Amino acid sequence: MQCINEDVLTGVSAECPGGIFEVNASQGIGGGTGARTFANGRDQLYVVLTERFLCSDLAGNFTEGYDRGLIVGGAGRYAGATGTYEWDYTGRVLYGDPAAQPAQYFGVLTGKGRWHIELP
Repeated sequence: MQCINEDVLTGVSAECPGGIFEVNASQGIGGGTGARTFANGRDQLYVVLTERFLCSDLAGNFTEGYDRGLIVGGAGRYAGATGTYEWDYTGRVLYGDPAAQPAQYFGVLTGKGRWHIELP
């Protein structure tokens, strides 16, 4: 899945010394959109991120994270799709530019997702 998200640093803790990064659309904190393209290149799901929690250590690892969001459309066999998704993961920042406005990071995440897809 490819996404563009705007996470907000909301604090640090003993468990998350590199920061706690969040999205909470219902409270106006951050946001994001994305597309999941399937192997045939024609089938896609379009998503909106509504909730995210990332816990970062000082080495750039995400030791805990989850995303929750809405499916808001699609292409190919997923045209008109709606529904929800959840994803729990860990990951690592591969490259970051904290001086950029807004700060920009590129990384990899690995985890387990659950998709509830409704087709018209």
